[in-house]
Formats: sequence, structure tokens, C-alpha cells
Amino acid sequence: MKKIITIAREFGACGRTVGKSLASRLGYDYWDKAIVTNGQKDSNISLSDLVEFDEKVPTNFSFGLSLFEFNNVELSNQIFRTQNEVIRRMGEHGRCVIVGRNANYILREYDSLLRVFIYADPEFRIAHMEGLKPDYTEEQMRSRLAQVDKAREKYCAYYTHSSFHDVKNYDICLDVGKLGIDTVVDVLYQLAR
Repeated sequence: MKKIITIAREFGACGRTVGKSLASRLGYDYWDKAIVTNGQKDSNISLSDLVEFDEKVPTNFSFGLSLFEFNNVELSNQIFRTQNEVIRRMGEHGRCVIVGRNANYILREYDSLLRVFIYADPEFRIAHMEGLKPDYTEEQMRSRLAQVDKAREKYCAYYTHSSFHDVKNYDICLDVGKLGIDTVVDVLYQLAR
């Protein structure tokens, strides 16, 4: 039985919806943005800084780096270390579904881990986003998809030295647009059992 399930996801591909549904069905704890607030309890980092730098890469170091930018690099790295510790504690506890934050990489040595990647074509993701952001135009949604996906790719590359879309980082990759949310949850439930 898999006691830890990590879900990496493209923006708008229903990763959070799949994760919550799967956790509920398995009777597991569900973690995504709550990792940020748990990290705040264990550090001297403000909640606003944790939220601002969550799943974001710091500015690259250079000789022209200002003191403000240098502090942001240090803060971003401290936030990653804090989240890393929180995710490891969750992994030790087990019986959890963790969405995002490079959890598949952080917990990669655990035997009872199932590493999942959820994706879909842009049209599916835009249709899904229309329900969440009805005031966005299609152009704004496409721009937001590209922006968040790029940020996640950079975040993964910076902290794991691997590609966000590299299938070797996952045990299974599922196209939620073609399979549907219920089928994806069913497949993952069977794999976890």
C-alpha cells in the first residue's frame, strides 16, 4: 500500500481537485497550501513572505545583485528549506496526499511513495479556469497558464536540477483532460491500494 502520494500538476489541470478527492477516498490527510502555514509555525518567516515566495525561484545571483535582491534569494532558499522540513515530517507520518512544492523530489527515497503528474491540453485547462475565473478573458487565461507553468518549471529546475515535465520524476503521468477527474482518481486509488 502506498502511504504517501505526491501530485505535481500543470496549472489548471485539476491537480488540487484530484488530490482532495483521492485523499478523501483513501482517508488520508490532504496537503497543499497548508504546507506554507505549517512552515510559518516552525520558522521566523512571516506568512506574507511565505505566500509571496511559495513555489517561486529567487532572482539569480550576480555581481550586480542589489541588497534587496540578495535578501530575496536568501529568503526564498530559507522558505524552501522550511517547506522541505514540513514535507519530510508529513512523509514520516504517512497516509497523506501532497500537492506541489517538489514533494515528489523531497520524498523520493521513501518506499511507500507514489509520484503522480497531472496534465491536460490548454483547451481543457482554459475551460476549467473559466469556472474559477469568469472575469478573465481567454487571452488572460492563456497568459496565466503560461506564466504559472513557467514558474513551476523554474522552481523545479532550481531546487531539484531536473525538469518539471521529465517523466522519470514520476511513477505515473495522467491526462485528466482525456481521462476525466473521476477516472484519474479511480486509477490512483487502485494504485495506492
